[in-house]
Amino acid sequence: MKIKQLASRWAIPLLAVFCAILAVRIISSNSPTEPEVVLSGSPAVAPKANSLIAGAGVVEPSSELVSVATAVSGVIATVHVKVGDVVKRGDLLFTLDSSTASADLRQREANVLVARRQLDESRVQLEERRTSLKIYEAIGDPRAMTQEELQRRTYAVELAKARVLREEANIELAEAAAGLARAELERHSVRSPLDATVLQSRARPGQFAPAAVLSDPLVTLGRTDPMFVRIDVDEADLSRLSIGASATVSPRGDATNRVTAQYVRVDPLVIPKRSLSNSTSERVDTRVLQVVFSLPR
Repeated sequence: MKIKQLASRWAIPLLAVFCAILAVRIISSNSPTEPEVVLSGSPAVAPKANSLIAGAGVVEPSSELVSVATAVSGVIATVHVKVGDVVKRGDLLFTLDSSTASADLRQREANVLVARRQLDESRVQLEERRTSLKIYEAIGDPRAMTQEELQRRTYAVELAKARVLREEANIELAEAAAGLARAELERHSVRSPLDATVLQSRARPGQFAPAAVLSDPLVTLGRTDPMFVRIDVDEADLSRLSIGASATVSPRGDATNRVTAQYVRVDPLVIPKRSLSNSTSERVDTRVLQVVFSLPR
């Protein structure tokens, strides 16, 4: 009786455990087996995310921007160029009022003419003194000649020679003064220092042009064939910079418009960052190295 009670008490739990074990075996025998992956050869290497360097830049003429100023202060009389004109080295850009300088030059040139006339007179006097001395020496009779008169005429010849030398020196002095006045007059004509294109012109007739460095230049020139792009490379990326490699350049706001620019040079001076890309992760206290590339025609 007691054995029947124990059997009825444990029969149901043992049956449940047996059914659970049987169910686990059935499920494990029906699950698909995962295939074994065998690597043949070397594993593929993912491209490095830091293999490229990005930077903001500005397009500039290959000659850089040439700010033209005047060497002397004055009122602008005539402007000879306009924006977009192609000029050669030495072409007039604008001229200042040169009435005073022109008058001074005319006076200096007149002084040269006066000095030359005085030199001609001195040379005539020298020939006269020489002729008088020769005539007196040709007398040959000591009774008709005095030593005092001979010395007087000899000294007159030497004095005439000294006057000729003085007048020649005066001519050189007058010509030097005229050359200085001519150079001063030329400084009133502002010419192009190189073959370039006029990119900007702030010069207007009647405007006063000071002889100083202006924040807004009177005329800005640049050689636009070819054009360069100056790219700022952050100092943190300098270790990955490949000198001589080309660059892919696209305008801001149009990333699909890409061109390949050829390496030109590196400006070896690290400077504070000025060209900003407005990125949220951009630091304005970063120093940059500027790399210059040439854009295709």
